[in-house]
Amino acid sequence: MVIYYPKRAFKALCKTRIHCAACRTSEELRQKWVDLGMIDRRDFECPFGVTAETANEARYDQALWPFYWRTAAKMAQPGDKGIGDVVARLVGPIGGDAYKVWFEKLTGKKCGCAERQESLNLNFPFKPKSA
Repeated sequence: MVIYYPKRAFKALCKTRIHCAACRTSEELRQKWVDLGMIDRRDFECPFGVTAETANEARYDQALWPFYWRTAAKMAQPGDKGIGDVVARLVGPIGGDAYKVWFEKLTGKKCGCAERQESLNLNFPFKPKSA
């Protein structure tokens, strides 16, 4: 069964520029999007002019991030790699280790906090300070 994703959902994803690096460098990923009905063809021009060479820089453009991540970015501290570090610091004191133990006891699974933090840092990174 093929799940159909509306093209407007793809455009919203594209607008955030989260997947620019993957999209511009992976024909397999673009083919998967064709198979899912998200795009019409594999070889398309980026509507934002992103190329394989400029794709990594696009992730640092906070103006294109969703509003809530732009807001969270204002709470960044030196040493934060991305939004995941900010979220972990803000949520940690509220739930932290006690929540992790409770969740694992209740469900028998890990909460996935570390993986989520890593994913957020990868998708919404802060631009490294140039030396």
